[in-house]
Order: sequence, then C-alpha cells, then structure tokens
Amino acid sequence: MILLTGRDTSLAALVDDHEIVDIQSMREKGVSFSRVFLKNDKEHHDYFLDVLENEKEIRRRIKYEKLDLGCEARTYL
Repeated sequence: MILLTGRDTSLAALVDDHEIVDIQSMREKGVSFSRVFLKNDKEHHDYFLDVLENEKEIRRRIKYEKLDLGCEARTYL
C-alpha cells in the first residue's frame, strides 16, 4: 500500500501497489497530474485514479515508502 493524494478532492488515497497496472502523466488546464490504472483481480474490477503526484514520485513511493497496514496490531499477538 502507498499513500497518494487524490486530484479532485485533495484527500489521501491508499493504493495497493499490487493492483497498479499502468501510470500515465496527464495535463489538463495547465495542471499536471498522474492517472493510475488499477485492476482488482478478486472483484474483477478495473478503474483509474487521478492523483497529484507525478509518475516518478509514485514509483519512488512504491520502492521506498510502502505502508504495512496492521503492523502495530501484529506486535501484540
């Protein structure tokens, strides 16, 4: 999972890095953003998400800033 910022709402979006199929750089009305194409195999659902981060930043976060959700809870078991 990585944390990105949604373009339309500017809210945080958790994205599973295993679901990312493609990343495209886009420009609209002088504002650049990235369109992340996702595919959820379990639910057979394809969709995309527009985010403020550029493609290079997204790839860096996939490599260095992955989130391990629930890791704090596992330490208590």
